[in-house]
Amino acid sequence: MLLDLLLFLLVLSVLIFSHEFGHFIAARISGIKVERFAFGFGPALLKIQLKDTLFMICCIPLGGYVKLAGDERGDVKGLPFEFFSKPIGVRARVVFFGPLFNFILAFFIFWILFLVIGVPSLKPIVGDVMKYGPVAKSEFTPQQLQKLKEQGLIEELDGGVRYIVWLDSPPAKDKLKSIGFTDSESKHIMAVWQDSSKITKKTEFT
Repeated sequence: MLLDLLLFLLVLSVLIFSHEFGHFIAARISGIKVERFAFGFGPALLKIQLKDTLFMICCIPLGGYVKLAGDERGDVKGLPFEFFSKPIGVRARVVFFGPLFNFILAFFIFWILFLVIGVPSLKPIVGDVMKYGPVAKSEFTPQQLQKLKEQGLIEELDGGVRYIVWLDSPPAKDKLKSIGFTDSESKHIMAVWQDSSKITKKTEFT
């Protein structure tokens, strides 16, 4: 719970700082005096005066603001560095740069995520693909089938009615001989396995 709250405040703080920094940059570019740049609300925990701007970190990190000279009509003195002394296009740019910087921040966050993690995409695979294709039961005698099943080399499909399918490991000739297959039987089984591994049809996707 505490970790979730801290992560929420961290994300919110980044968004707030980006937004207010956009207003700050636009005002400075436009020749408007920035009197205060405050991060958070309430009593100030830290104050730093840099040139004409007082930078503040306040105790409630749920917002922030940029105080511009002459940004209230009642306080306008007609000085050239005041907000309301500027043309409406300049004032609109100062207001617009706040959300613009949020969009720029989002772009860079996604750019870094895609660069580090990759771009999410759907793979053209439904389920799994069989490594080896099924073969007909008629390729083997019942005794051969029983031995292969006992050794875990094959398994039945469709309830044993139609096909068997090879498992992941190809049958080694020495292993086949060790479980009682003759040389000719081993060669036949190896040939069947090689044929089944050449092509996997579309219809054999699981």
